[in-house]
Amino acid sequence: MGSLYVIATPIGNLEDISIRALNVLKSVELIAAEDTRITHRLLAHYKIDTKLISYHEHSKLAKSKKLMNILRDNDLALVCDSGTPGLSDPGRELVKMSQEEGFNVIPIPGPSSIVAGVSVSGLDTDKFLFVGFLPRKSSERIKLFEKLLPSNIALVFLESPRRLRASLSDLKKSLGDRKLTVCREMTKVYEEIFVGTVTTALEHFEEPRGEFTVILDGGVENSPIELSEENARKMILQLAAMGVSGRDSVEFVVSQTGLPKRKVYQMWQNDTM
Repeated sequence: MGSLYVIATPIGNLEDISIRALNVLKSVELIAAEDTRITHRLLAHYKIDTKLISYHEHSKLAKSKKLMNILRDNDLALVCDSGTPGLSDPGRELVKMSQEEGFNVIPIPGPSSIVAGVSVSGLDTDKFLFVGFLPRKSSERIKLFEKLLPSNIALVFLESPRRLRASLSDLKKSLGDRKLTVCREMTKVYEEIFVGTVTTALEHFEEPRGEFTVILDGGVENSPIELSEENARKMILQLAAMGVSGRDSVEFVVSQTGLPKRKVYQMWQNDTM
């Protein structure tokens, strides 16, 4: 009976791979790869001639049964284009099926954009929540952010250059102008680690390029939401007593507290209506 090796591969720099991972890639019967062309470049760099089979989002169900048959007599490796399989990449289904069939599933740890980003963020990441790639639609992103609003732990997500600015804008509307670290093209030639706030990130990344990992501060210290909510309620009541309109009240409180406009509007509704 064979074993399934779940192998982490470089997220950019081809030297970021363990000796153990290379030895396993050489010894297995077959390598299931998200994109065989990308994995072939890695194998060619290290002069490894193990056979490849594609295993990606659209083929995983059909290929899983075939791979189970191979595992009955041979060892098999699972890799994604970069990083660790199963983390926002194909692999979970194959791992689950292998376990259900009684095969050994062995992790070969290594590169991960998530861990790499957290390690250089400089933020309080003793606890963090990884949410993968954000939803494509703005309304769904805002809904997700507002669901996470009460959380005081760091938030980690991945984003494409096409949606980075839109996601940061939605983030600011929902959670306020928090501290963050934006990691671009990690371990690659144009690697960049940006430390700042949501506002300064929007100013900096005017034309985003590359792959992004974003680590958002949990807001435990100096959080506009925690420090300003009580004052915001007092302001709302005072402005209402003075006869100031709801619209003007909300605009003023947002400018004074830094709280998200949607949050202040909900407070105004709850306290004055």
